[in-house]
Amino acid sequence: FNLNGSTIFSSSIIIPSIKPYLWEAVINHYKSNTVYVEIIFIGPKECNFPLPERVKFIKTDFKVAQCIEIGMQHATSFYLLQAADDTTIEGSSDPLGDIVRASNSFPDKIIGLGIAFNGRKLTNNQNCLVSNHPETNIPFCLVLTKDIISQVGGYNANYIASYVDVDLYLRILKLRLYLRRTRL
Repeated sequence: FNLNGSTIFSSSIIIPSIKPYLWEAVINHYKSNTVYVEIIFIGPKECNFPLPERVKFIKTDFKVAQCIEIGMQHATSFYLLQAADDTTIEGSSDPLGDIVRASNSFPDKIIGLGIAFNGRKLTNNQNCLVSNHPETNIPFCLVLTKDIISQVGGYNANYIASYVDVDLYLRILKLRLYLRRTRL
């Protein structure tokens, strides 16, 4: 099934990057047996090995928020996931396939992935902007479409690195799109 030229069974992983020595591990990790996965690295430093066909590199000295926006413009997949060059997704034997299937199963919801730090899953309180205030819970690792991001005006280039995803999520909430967290 295609929508605007992209299959709903595809995901682009957008990675602002300054650590090309980590790319090989990232490329080997972000694979799926059931969906197409495209990886887009954006940043100032190139790697010293040939990239597979499904992997792109865009050279730029822009800051993180602008790199994400550039990646989004070059992404060919239906779903977008912002990541970092030192993060991975763990869970089932096909976590990216699970993410795309969950997104397709709940098209009226935004899919957010649980996150872990140093091998331990974060508590709901650790996801809050203000400790012990659940109304400030901000999800990480959102699976979004280009359409949703465009509806809220894209990524805010005024953020240098941190909180660009928080800002985006808060603007998405104003659209009354609701989050569904998924376990992998």
